Amino acid sequence: MVNLFSWSQFSETCLKGELKSSVLDKKTLSKSLDAYLKTELKVELSPSAAKILKRYAFHKAGIKSGQQKNLSSLKACQVFENYNELLGKIRFEFESLGFVKPIKPVGSKTMTWLSIFSSSIANKHWEPKIKANIQKLFDQAYKINLINKVVFKKDPHIELEKLISLELVGKQLAYFNPKEGERFQIPFEGRMVEYEASEIRLWMGMYAYGFKTVDENEKAPPILAFSGTRIGLSQRGFLATLAADFDPRGVGYIAYARGKKNITQWLEQNKNALVTGHSLGGALARYTAIDNPSLVHGVFSFNAPGISATYGKKWDELKTRLPHRRPHMYNFHHSEDKVPTFGQRYIGKNYQVICSVEKTVKQRFTAQYTIHNKMLFCRKIAILCKANPKPSLSLKMQRFVGIIPFIFFISLLFINRALFGLYDSRPYASVFGPLRWVWRQLITRQLTIEQLNSEYLQPKEAATAA
Repeated sequence: MVNLFSWSQFSETCLKGELKSSVLDKKTLSKSLDAYLKTELKVELSPSAAKILKRYAFHKAGIKSGQQKNLSSLKACQVFENYNELLGKIRFEFESLGFVKPIKPVGSKTMTWLSIFSSSIANKHWEPKIKANIQKLFDQAYKINLINKVVFKKDPHIELEKLISLELVGKQLAYFNPKEGERFQIPFEGRMVEYEASEIRLWMGMYAYGFKTVDENEKAPPILAFSGTRIGLSQRGFLATLAADFDPRGVGYIAYARGKKNITQWLEQNKNALVTGHSLGGALARYTAIDNPSLVHGVFSFNAPGISATYGKKWDELKTRLPHRRPHMYNFHHSEDKVPTFGQRYIGKNYQVICSVEKTVKQRFTAQYTIHNKMLFCRKIAILCKANPKPSLSLKMQRFVGIIPFIFFISLLFINRALFGLYDSRPYASVFGPLRWVWRQLITRQLTIEQLNSEYLQPKEAATAA
């Protein structure tokens, strides 16, 4: 670690009398921070990483880019303290050179709108395109030049390629329902490994997804992935995930308790697994590791809230009972994400990631939704800072606030199941189940015909062009 300066030391050493009449030029302060980093502290950050760090210090002080050319001494001191706080927490700098995201799939507007309300259209029309796009992202992660620069302290479990792969699995692939037996090429230790997916039923339409290597001699670990809250009427487990979010016993407690048997059964067949999850899925991943410490190698969750206080105590007991067999546990979240402040207990190692500076200082719902779902490591620059998240509400208040929406969503969930059934329900298990089954058959047949026609026409057009 380095010895950070105080504001008085910084002003005397780096500003050198520039602070006159209690006003300081913004450009002067910016240059002084650069000199402070390189000359005085001798911390080696890439120019782009240093720029992001500096912009974020201004951003946290409420100073937007292109505004306020002159700063008061109080504001300048606030910027410096923000900068110092980040420097004190920074551990790693990641560079992904040459990373280019593939173009997002495009479909007709009619099918796009219908897929919002119809799970059949989403499953048949959109999900295959999205999963093909995610496979291109896996290919990008394999091909790009990855640099992991340790700034202060080394951690052998933090590898950029691993983080990119697990984030893509938990934050992207798990949301688009990999089918039983579907195969994906996922990078591992500099090579592409073929994995086969399997569905693990949890509760009320919620699923976890297991990935095991096709080659039995392959040394790459199996992966267990949990998706987060589903925001969409046509998405599997939409109401179930919302109910699980507000469980007074802990985020995701009811979903994990109902699917615990199936999860353990899969882990017993695929030992030493890496477990990943996004948001709500991150909480489910940590429950899994605490209950199965001998079957789980490690947990890497992204933008996850805290877990149940009950499981927090179990984690503490593992430290005394099985100190050498306790799986390593990491949670990564965007520096401006508010979701990690929810939850009853925080465990493992927590890192906040600074990958870019958002345009808005005031966090509205739309901005928060974007930040929460933003990829952290599929970027040219990512800076990891040590974080110590604290609950935004006390344990009693969280339980009190959560009980009403929990009852509301549970009631909606059972009403919806009685009227329309779940995604995998039998046709006659609900009032409108037969109509839903007929609709699914018609849509599936029509989309299959359109797909066959497009596959037939493409070679014909190519031959005509040649």
